[in-house]
Amino acid sequence: MIDTQTVLEMIEAADHVEPFCSCGAPTQVVARAGRLWLACSTIVADRSQPRHRILRRLAHAGHTDRLLIELAA
Repeated sequence: MIDTQTVLEMIEAADHVEPFCSCGAPTQVVARAGRLWLACSTIVADRSQPRHRILRRLAHAGHTDRLLIELAA
């Protein structure tokens, strides 16, 4: 199990290294299925309609969306 302090340090480091996506939009940390991801805010905003997930993935190729930490054991 990862302690809270380690998780906070990883989030702060990711925000310091990559505060913006290559498109210019800010990045943000999001939780998905027991994992924390650093993602472009435009991707996060588009997640409301799951049926369009594949098309959005293609449209957002190149945007920041990377795994920061696996929380689930």
